[in-house]
Amino acid sequence: MELISYNVKCFPWLQTPIEQIVRWLTQQPASVVCLQEVWCRHDQWANYFKNAGWSIIWPPRERHIIGIFGSGLAIAYNRSLVTLQESSIQFTPFLNSIGMDATVPKGWLTAIFEQIQTGRIMQIVTTHMQADIWGLWITESIRRSQFMQIWQWLLRKRQIQNIPLLIAGDFNTETCWWPSGVWTAATAAPTFQTSDACIDHLYAIGMVLTKHKIHTDRSESDHWPVSWSLRFKPYQRPLLAPRPLLHLSQQEQSHLFHPPAL
Repeated sequence: MELISYNVKCFPWLQTPIEQIVRWLTQQPASVVCLQEVWCRHDQWANYFKNAGWSIIWPPRERHIIGIFGSGLAIAYNRSLVTLQESSIQFTPFLNSIGMDATVPKGWLTAIFEQIQTGRIMQIVTTHMQADIWGLWITESIRRSQFMQIWQWLLRKRQIQNIPLLIAGDFNTETCWWPSGVWTAATAAPTFQTSDACIDHLYAIGMVLTKHKIHTDRSESDHWPVSWSLRFKPYQRPLLAPRPLLHLSQQEQSHLFHPPAL
């Protein structure tokens, strides 16, 4: 199967070419697309995807008590390739954010899909982590705490279900702070057009990468879309390859929850 992640930079004051973006996305062989910064024009996004035979989901609650926007997260999927378990849609906000990020409910959006052709089940997660604030090195520590919030959720979740998992999105860092310390596809190529930073990533459990591409021919956003082709691993227990948190040393656990100053 193929997965795409794309930060589309859709703000109310920008003329984001939604139809053009959706047309390109739905012409790709992807089953699922993870979107970030879909801050507005939700009806347009939904209608364009619907006309192409796709559907799109958002967090069940897209408002923040003090925020102007929602989370900006969405997952679109090709209805001819996968089906959605609607009861599985869940959004969790980050507990730690600063700056402008504190005015919107950034977090992660997750849902479970079934591949129609094979009947295989997979969980898709998309996220958008703390943005850099000029002059503040603390932003990387904030992101590290957001990584560990997802990791704790992941460990609890996989005590209940043990299915392949794909986490994709705009992590705003090149460093993978999860215990394995490695992205599914490490690359030196940038994904953010105004710098040489590679900040859009995939973290996969229970699936094997077969192809990876950064689509530098797209210019609709300040990010380039990234696609990954994957295949399912043979079923095995446990699929959670990195060591469980309880098996980490005291020093490692201390660094996870109380990161040393950068």
